[in-house]
Amino acid sequence: MNHARLPAGQRGMTMITGMLVLAIAVFFVILGIRLVPSYIEYYSVRSVLQAVAQDRQAREWSPAQIKDSIIKRLKINGVYDFDRNNIHIKKDKGKLQIVVAYEVRKNMAGNIDAVMAFKDQVDF
Repeated sequence: MNHARLPAGQRGMTMITGMLVLAIAVFFVILGIRLVPSYIEYYSVRSVLQAVAQDRQAREWSPAQIKDSIIKRLKINGVYDFDRNNIHIKKDKGKLQIVVAYEVRKNMAGNIDAVMAFKDQVDF
């Protein structure tokens, strides 16, 4: 009787498994490259809103002046294509509320888009 010895177990990955792992890693790298700039932009918008809320003179400005100040500060921070219609300002009984709500749509591949919705609010 001739018994062939079977290997104790397979070691390592096959080529197909290695390619699959590489494809998944590349997918997440591309996802990060496309989405991270939008989040960095959001944090710039957020810091500008907080800076305006801390500005004591802003309480006396009209809503148009507040929007202009926000847009100017955004441009200084490198946010150039922000729509001023995304800024909503309410004055009520001496309190001021600024709400910024917008969506960013990034094309991932073909007709597949990633949609990110951002909203921030400051009261002062």
